[in-house]
Amino acid sequence: MPDHKLIELDIMASTTISTAGSTSPQNVERYTEACIYADVTTRPGTETLALTIEDCPDDDPTASTAQWYTHTAFSSISAIGNYVTRITNIGKWLRITYTPSSTGGWVFSLKGIAKT
Repeated sequence: MPDHKLIELDIMASTTISTAGSTSPQNVERYTEACIYADVTTRPGTETLALTIEDCPDDDPTASTAQWYTHTAFSSISAIGNYVTRITNIGKWLRITYTPSSTGGWVFSLKGIAKT
């Protein structure tokens, strides 16, 4: 059985958000698959939250010319709880975009485990 290398991804500490945005890029070029975890601790009213995993093949993911591509979306989140999405064939860089359905204050954190 081959040895797999793992890396923990601290994608976003517990944060309150009320508008759409994205996390900082994570370098995952040495890895081929990952589990991404969302821990939702506050849900305002009847809102939903969309989380989308994106990847970028560019050398500098923070450049204004960087191209981000949709990889996988979480199922729509409408309750407090723990959620996971498993992805394969990830690119050089990974980030997660978040879009609340309204301007209430969602509180959640994002982390992951990537594997070679």
